[in-house]
Amino acid sequence: MKPAVLFPEKRMTNWLIRITKGLLCHFYPQINRARLEFAATQLIPSQADVDYMYANMNFDVRGNGVFRFWHLVVVNEPNHPGIWCFVFYDGICFQVTHSADPRDLATGF
Repeated sequence: MKPAVLFPEKRMTNWLIRITKGLLCHFYPQINRARLEFAATQLIPSQADVDYMYANMNFDVRGNGVFRFWHLVVVNEPNHPGIWCFVFYDGICFQVTHSADPRDLATGF
């Protein structure tokens, strides 16, 4: 897969994690973000992925469609696993997962 953006991977990962932490603070202030491990990756969603996101995840948008995102966080689970899908300018998509248990990140939660 050819990268959609030419930022250094570490810089992009840190940026996506910062966005996720900010959204966690806004939507889930009861979750201690300092305990969480994060993983980020570029995503090319299949139609099945998109159908799942619309059916099962919370949706929000900012900037008149510039930034769309879906999120699903298990608040009543002690590890607070979560998945976030970010779409910028209706063209580039990223997925960020988090959990207090790093094993959750390996399985895609």
